[in-house]
Amino acid sequence: MSSLSAWCGTFVWLIHKDIVRELRARRILPVTLLLGISLILLLALRLDIALDARLHVSGGLFWAASFFAGALLVERSFAAEREEGCWRAMRLMPITPATIYLAKLAFHFLALLGLQLVILPCFALLADVSWMANPGKLAAVVVLANLGFASIGTILGGMLCSLRQRSQMLMILLLPLVVPVALGAGAATTALADAQPDPEWLLGLQLLGLFAGLYAAAGALLFEYAMEE
Repeated sequence: MSSLSAWCGTFVWLIHKDIVRELRARRILPVTLLLGISLILLLALRLDIALDARLHVSGGLFWAASFFAGALLVERSFAAEREEGCWRAMRLMPITPATIYLAKLAFHFLALLGLQLVILPCFALLADVSWMANPGKLAAVVVLANLGFASIGTILGGMLCSLRQRSQMLMILLLPLVVPVALGAGAATTALADAQPDPEWLLGLQLLGLFAGLYAAAGALLFEYAMEE
């Protein structure tokens, strides 16, 4: 039990470190939020189509904008670690790579969730779509989609942290891997526009759960190699 308590303490400390650093420096969230709002405004205001067609594309557009902003969030998060020397220091500390990975994943998950708490209502209002009729099901989609994106984004960000052209490489590598998550999230969110969600919502949620679990497990196992220079 003492080892579990020590692990939990280390895990919480790592997350707290990232949150405090961001609150002091404000290098990640302001830029990411600005990009996210800009994308949402651009996409929502261009949805000048019939309501039925709008309901079928709105979910995919929202998650595309959200994950694009999330890629910037992950890239700037690891860039800050590298520039401030935290990345090298963590490699020298007696902390398992899996613990570091899970803590970074949790920080990216929380940061992405905070971003979506702002842009999701804006997009729903501007695009004139309603996803709030089933808040519990919407929350399940958001949690699994963010978990899937944060899992794969964190492992790729760690692998590319030492490269100079990491932002371009991150987008190139992240795009094909995040497509299943975006498709599942888009399908499930679109289905929630109906008062009675059809089975497509459940299929989308199952796809999200599958890839979220797969990416999280792979990241915890492979992050040791990502931290090597």
